[in-house]
Amino acid sequence: MRILETFLIILILIEQTSCNQSDRSMASQWIINAHQANLEADQAMARGDLKSVSRTLKPIVLAPVPTGISQEDRRVIQQDACFRLALSQLYTGNPQQALEWGQRGLSWGKHDDLFTANLYIAQGHAFDSLGKYDLAADRFHQALIINETLFNQALQEPKGRKKP
Repeated sequence: MRILETFLIILILIEQTSCNQSDRSMASQWIINAHQANLEADQAMARGDLKSVSRTLKPIVLAPVPTGISQEDRRVIQQDACFRLALSQLYTGNPQQALEWGQRGLSWGKHDDLFTANLYIAQGHAFDSLGKYDLAADRFHQALIINETLFNQALQEPKGRKKP
């Protein structure tokens, strides 16, 4: 979760420099609320309090997003919340609701990143629980392709650096 925390802090700084004062305040507050909700959801998940996970994260997904939040930032924050909501539904034996949270998250866009891959993985587990094995395999495969892409990008040499 460190990646998301760092990302959220950077978003606050970026949003503060790119919006008017009112929009900046609302955008910053929304990002702070999302960060706080993620922390609370992590604690609730660790305690096994899955109802609190849903109660904490649903407002991030369902509340209107203020002006000043870029589409990409909105996507990442809401996809992460949808993934956690899908997990909580899987853990409580509600694969159909897990699928719905996964689909809601993917409706914000599909990119070659861990947020999209996580949603595919959650959907894969949900389809598996429902006995829809072909669909489960498809979602797991989509996540694998993204993860392979990310892995290959991580292995590339930094520009300007020569191999020894």
